[in-house]
Amino acid sequence: MSIPIDEQYEKPLLDKVTNPKLHNNLLSIREAVAGLWTGSPLVRDFTDHGPGHNSRLLKYTAKLLACNKGQQLNQEELYVLIASTYLHDIGMQADVVKRPDLIERAEFMGAQFEVGFTAPTTSQYSSAEQDAIRENHHWLSAAWIEHALDSDEDTAFNRAMRDIPRRVAGTITDIISCHSKRDIAACEDTFYYYNGKQRKRLLAVLLRLADEMDIASDRVNIEIMKEYRLPSDSALWWWLHYCTELGLDDNGVLTIQVSVNRQDHETYAWKVKQLIVDRFMDKNYPLIDLLFKAGIHVHFDLESGVEAGHLEALPEGVKVEIDRRLGPSEKPWDWLRNHQPASYEQLIEKLEEASESLSSSGQTELRQLAEVFRWCGEHEIGLAELQIPRHLPKYREAAAYTSRIIGSDESSESRIGRMREAVERIKSDPDRDTTRAWARESRTEPAKGCQFILEDESAGLLILGPAATIQKTHERVAKEAPWIEWDLSIEDALVEIQRAGQADEGG
Repeated sequence: MSIPIDEQYEKPLLDKVTNPKLHNNLLSIREAVAGLWTGSPLVRDFTDHGPGHNSRLLKYTAKLLACNKGQQLNQEELYVLIASTYLHDIGMQADVVKRPDLIERAEFMGAQFEVGFTAPTTSQYSSAEQDAIRENHHWLSAAWIEHALDSDEDTAFNRAMRDIPRRVAGTITDIISCHSKRDIAACEDTFYYYNGKQRKRLLAVLLRLADEMDIASDRVNIEIMKEYRLPSDSALWWWLHYCTELGLDDNGVLTIQVSVNRQDHETYAWKVKQLIVDRFMDKNYPLIDLLFKAGIHVHFDLESGVEAGHLEALPEGVKVEIDRRLGPSEKPWDWLRNHQPASYEQLIEKLEEASESLSSSGQTELRQLAEVFRWCGEHEIGLAELQIPRHLPKYREAAAYTSRIIGSDESSESRIGRMREAVERIKSDPDRDTTRAWARESRTEPAKGCQFILEDESAGLLILGPAATIQKTHERVAKEAPWIEWDLSIEDALVEIQRAGQADEGG
């Protein structure tokens, strides 16, 4: 089941390992692992964990390393990382009935098996047995390598394992055991041999993040999904992978874009976002931080999300599984678009609930909108006057504009008058695109191309850049460093920056 070496990403990584013995061993490992997947997958109905998966992981690894602003991996580190990538999922193919010592070795490392294994053949493991193997496959992968190192059995896999330098064999099994559910902190920071000091935890983080990044459409063959029946849980992830595209650009911006059928978008977009985008970000923020400390600068694109596309409609079984996980109830934003709130309190409560499933930029918009509506309630602008169900999307587009009105230094009467004018303009506009245009036309975009800097001395924040950059920075600081006080609104800060630039130009 050998597949060609990817010329764009995989081969350049392999070629950096110039030691002939190590380089040839990597090729032997690659070929031997491919041989383990020649038959049917032992854990059936699951996404690809074979040679194609490994090749994609090395593509993502190469892209991550291209974001490296610090010390490059040395040859030994790269050898260990590539070997670990090829070997990390072999536990998914571990015939533990044929090799019972794998269970003992894996349990000694930390595996927990809740079932006994009695499969009469490799292809006849029960669902419970398959689940146990999948849940513990990271331990079984490490155990199988140890088994091969100690075995006299003459197989291509055992021969490839015995050619691994003994000084790094334990490092490889440690990294592999940390690629999935195990706490990454359990992997020691460094490994030593001779006079070298190599970064073990960094390699584990790179493998783990690359593995997490393989969630896109090229991991599944959707035609198989259409032809055959899969368990509902497997069908869900096959379809979500099929709908997903992931990219990492040269600046280290990691984007996840999911596309669902237009008819499914209104009901399922927010649920799909939680299952794919939010889940990915929540799981991998710690890895991003560890990479940043090592000089590998990767950032999540806060515009990642779910768009309405032209893919096939989600199968009914997949919708049922999504609803089972997240509930079939109407999401707060949809509720507001279909119902007139009974009070400002209910309106604001629904907006706060809706913001929880959004990206940082979306959360900021709804927080602004909640403050605007709270102000309207306090200044006797009637709730019915807003006509919420019909015009809510347009109010969201104008959130920053109306927020500036309530935050201005004008008199209360003047602000109320301007707010009523804005409300009438929103209601009279035909669509959200028109509202977006006029509500954002007054925004300034000075100092394009500059960077933002966090000053440590006084915990003050100096930001230079386009409004979008400043907005995202504001949101991230508010979330991750709430102790930092912002004395100026974004708009006022832009004005101050512009003035400072003009003063500098004038000498």
